[in-house]
Amino acid sequence: MKQKITYLTAETAQGRAAIEEVMAHAYVADVDSVPSRWARVRLADGVPVSFILVDPHRRLAFPQGDLRYAFVSDVATHHDHRRQGHFR
Repeated sequence: MKQKITYLTAETAQGRAAIEEVMAHAYVADVDSVPSRWARVRLADGVPVSFILVDPHRRLAFPQGDLRYAFVSDVATHHDHRRQGHFR
């Protein structure tokens, strides 16, 4: 049976709580180190299974100017939901 996949961000209390639920069963990351809209949690059938934190403000300095890029700073999957393809 196919799971219903949805995503939330840390912009909402529900999204923040879902990220914290995954962290309680994976590892604790610094959610506040990235903008809240770039902290995302994946829900499978309404259950928080994984999260990703992306830092969108990275820069590489070059003589011609800075190159902006985004960096995946943290990613984790709840230990009960690993090896199910949530971060393939």
